[in-house]
Amino acid sequence: MVTVPPIKLKGVCLYQEAGCLGIAAKPEIWRERLQHLKELGCNAIRAAHHTFAEEFIDLCDEMGFYVYEECFDKWQGGLYGRYFEQEWQSDMDAMIKRDRTVPA
Repeated sequence: MVTVPPIKLKGVCLYQEAGCLGIAAKPEIWRERLQHLKELGCNAIRAAHHTFAEEFIDLCDEMGFYVYEECFDKWQGGLYGRYFEQEWQSDMDAMIKRDRTVPA
């Protein structure tokens, strides 16, 4: 049996917007932002409140970040609240199936 040493996660919480660029940020913007975080010693990202773009997850994979991904910011309130009861399971399944095998 191979023993893997513990890894200390040093992370930040990121939202899917890139400042004044909103959620329409190109991968180059995210790459630059992630590179700055890497230089500060960050190795983990909490992708807060929404399923992030596949390109963002791919960049994190490429650059060696662990990612904790959330599906929803609210269940009953907010804009998603009107869809939660009908859509939560399919939305959760889609996120897990898309990103479950992404290595760190």
